[in-house]
Amino acid sequence: MYRLDDTVVEEKVNALASIITESEAYKKYRAASDKLKKDSDLFKKVMEMKRKNFYHQNEKKYDCDIKSEYRDVLKNETVISYLKYEMIVLRNINYITEKYTEKIELDIKL
Repeated sequence: MYRLDDTVVEEKVNALASIITESEAYKKYRAASDKLKKDSDLFKKVMEMKRKNFYHQNEKKYDCDIKSEYRDVLKNETVISYLKYEMIVLRNINYITEKYTEKIELDIKL
């Protein structure tokens, strides 16, 4: 009944996605990601590290020293580039989200 027009939503989402996927940061992220995936063992270690880091940051009971445990992985230039550009892309996505939500007036603040 109050659903948004799927065609319009898809058009706008595609435009926002293009802003990200056409950015230099995203292109560098994809290049690093593709290179990293060619070394399946290293890619698995990076994904494991990211998973452990997520739990470490979000669950008080989970304790680990990511920097020590993954010291060798974090010295790899491809990993450094991958993580750097992944963070930039995620910050850009967050920026877009902040900008469009600023335009919507809702009383949802606590």
